[in-house]
Amino acid sequence: MSENYATLTAAGRLAIREGRWSDARDAFVQARLAKETGEATEGLADAHRWLGDSATVGLDEEAYKLYRDEGDKRSAGRMATWLAMDNFEFRGDTAVLGGWLQRAHRLLDEDRECADYGWLLAWEAHISLMVDNDSAKAIANAVQAAAIGRSLEIADLEVLALAAEGLALVTEGDVDLGMKRLDESCTAVMAGEVTDGTARATAICYLMDACDRVRDYDRAEQWCARAHEIARQIHFESLMGLCRPHYAVVLMWHGRWKEAEEQLLLGNNEIRDIRPAMIVEGLVRLGELRWRQGRWDEAADLFEQTKLADLSQLGRAELALSLGRLDEAGDLVEKYLRRIPTQDRIERAFGLELGVRVGIAASRLEQADEYADELCAIAGRVRTDPMLASSRLAQGLLAAASGSHNQARAYLEDAADYYASHGAPFEEARSRLELARSLAALGRTEQASKECQSALETLDEIGAVKESERAASLLAEIDPLARPQSSPKDEAGLSRRELEVLRLLATGMSNQEIATGLVLSVRTVERHISTIYEKLGIAGRSARAAASAYAVKRGLI
Repeated sequence: MSENYATLTAAGRLAIREGRWSDARDAFVQARLAKETGEATEGLADAHRWLGDSATVGLDEEAYKLYRDEGDKRSAGRMATWLAMDNFEFRGDTAVLGGWLQRAHRLLDEDRECADYGWLLAWEAHISLMVDNDSAKAIANAVQAAAIGRSLEIADLEVLALAAEGLALVTEGDVDLGMKRLDESCTAVMAGEVTDGTARATAICYLMDACDRVRDYDRAEQWCARAHEIARQIHFESLMGLCRPHYAVVLMWHGRWKEAEEQLLLGNNEIRDIRPAMIVEGLVRLGELRWRQGRWDEAADLFEQTKLADLSQLGRAELALSLGRLDEAGDLVEKYLRRIPTQDRIERAFGLELGVRVGIAASRLEQADEYADELCAIAGRVRTDPMLASSRLAQGLLAAASGSHNQARAYLEDAADYYASHGAPFEEARSRLELARSLAALGRTEQASKECQSALETLDEIGAVKESERAASLLAEIDPLARPQSSPKDEAGLSRRELEVLRLLATGMSNQEIATGLVLSVRTVERHISTIYEKLGIAGRSARAAASAYAVKRGLI
């Protein structure tokens, strides 16, 4: 019997390492029939975890009890750590989570050099980031966990801890060092140095999360492809369900809203049944997309479903501001900022930018000025272009509100240019609308009209219905004789701007040459080309030639 048990548990552990989750489950089921132990039960729980089955929670509880009965405190402590994570991921029970973390410490604190204590610290850093918004505690635990991993030569533990430290550093505003930690961790994952599937998946998710927070969407797009590869390698397709909200934010930023919607709907469906507590971010991001699209009733329903989440407060505030419910918007911004510690600079920046806009709309300029000061201090520390764009926009709005329109013009031009250089059409267009207001106030009607028309065309192209209506109204206010130029579509649905890009592409111009010719950023040109390919239904190496052929057929050249 014991020989059969040993063979079965060995087979189960091998299947786990190779990502054969069903085989692992079957082996551990048989092992438990031969001998019911903590080891076999823990293995079965692990298999169920990878299969996305919430039965893992009950099995982890059984394994904990069995280890306690066997007198194995260290293994019982390890199971207490997993039960903390189970209650977070599968149930969203943060109170129970905290109880299991305390139990794990009680069992493991006597041996702080062991691997299980290192893993406890690493996952406690995760909880500090995702639940408690305590980046300082996350850094302290992650540094200690990484040291244990190095001391015991456990690469899985060290790399996961480095990634957690990186995300925490980014959250505090130390973007350069934080991103170095994250890039190093994910490179180790891709190089095969990490064998634990959970550590691999989590490190990639941390990097995507960090890119989302600092709006480093070029890096996020590159690593998203790696996330797909990791998911295939470890046979954990639902990993993409957890990463898709981050990728959807990248797509939203670049104005690729149809693709963003597809990613969010797919991701939500992938994790709805297996990790329902983890679906909140996907629902919030879908609400943000619906708000941008002007589908405000749908956005309200999604935000209502997630109204207790910190992330949801800003979406609800943005919607309330759009509907003119200024007191509600102000309360929601204040609520969000109250919950985010001052050291979590990146997380606060999003609320501060919105707070400036709400404060100005509600004629609370003193409060808006306080928000802008903190935002500018964060931007000065972080110094990424998107963060600088956010601070310039806030300064421009405040200057305009105080009547200093010449100063506002400079700030708003900078904001629009920063957003344009990073391929953010929605943010760029909104900045140009504010710029148009200041130009009109300065009596520069013709230039104001051009800025407004440019914004209107962009908003129309990406499908921002409500903002497009606002732009048309502003254009009529600035220049009553101006006629809003709609974006005519050809038979494939290409807009005027896309037809211009296609015409130049068909003449053999490079993306850089097209950008120069149309006074656009290369990234914006790339976005237009990607949309052209999608609308024409072409892809692969021959896509450029096929697009050129379409241009010739349509008589564009």
